[in-house]
Amino acid sequence: MHRIGIGLCVLALLGGAGRLTARQEERRLAADFAVTMGATVRVRDTDLTIRLVRVTDDSRCPVEVQCITAGDAVVVLSVQSGRSAAAEVSLHTGLVPRDVTRGRWRIQLVDLAPAPSVAQRHTQNDYVATLRVDQAR
Repeated sequence: MHRIGIGLCVLALLGGAGRLTARQEERRLAADFAVTMGATVRVRDTDLTIRLVRVTDDSRCPVEVQCITAGDAVVVLSVQSGRSAAAEVSLHTGLVPRDVTRGRWRIQLVDLAPAPSVAQRHTQNDYVATLRVDQAR
């Protein structure tokens, strides 16, 4: 009887393989979705997983200031397609590239929040990237 209980526990644990982890969420294809820093999302109906790794070179214009140009920030994503190794890609808020194609899928940076502020300095953990995944043309 004890062996049956252990066997059922092992099966239950193995049955969870392939399911989403606590830090991995599922998002819809062809719809805007938010990704918080460090979180991994799986895009439904694709073989893509995307993780927000970091934001660099945030020179966007602070909300309290009028600037001649909007500036730019670089969003670094880790993208994995199927069983291939994950690769880092950099997308820009103001410059190019704002999107990248991986296999059949186009990943687009739609927005980056929060906007810079003179009054408040943001940390990496504050950033949220809004992305969209569509079929590549």
